[in-house]
Amino acid sequence: MMASAKRIFLLFVLITGIYSGHACSQELSIDRTLDYLNRKFNGACKVDVKNGDLIAEFYDASGTCIRRDKGAIEYLDPKLTALVKEEKMIYLFCSEEDCVERKLMGNTKVTRRYDRYPFLWEGDEKSGQGIVNAFNHLIRLMNEPKYKSATPFE
Repeated sequence: MMASAKRIFLLFVLITGIYSGHACSQELSIDRTLDYLNRKFNGACKVDVKNGDLIAEFYDASGTCIRRDKGAIEYLDPKLTALVKEEKMIYLFCSEEDCVERKLMGNTKVTRRYDRYPFLWEGDEKSGQGIVNAFNHLIRLMNEPKYKSATPFE
């Protein structure tokens, strides 16, 4: 009887260890990725996804939205994402021409079309690469139904 109790206890420990390890490796969801990006932009830009579109709103120091970029994520390719260190810019390029609609806010609401999203980033190169990794992860989550990852961005 004692040997049976030991086996049950060992089986319980083994199963608990497997499930607790699985629970700790949380996948990086769309919401968690957007939270990361929005924290990195620190109020200067708010990134969101709605109806398959990537929406980026840019704000001035007073908190007023000055520009809104919107385009279908299906036209973004992680291989076309660029980090330009000298400019402190991250570019998400489209695989199609003019896939981003840019609306300038203010008195004259101007709308133009572009082939990329530009994002200014603050911080060191590691931080910039983390933003690139997060955008690439977001693009893949939206465009590849079976894609999943728990790899940290930085």
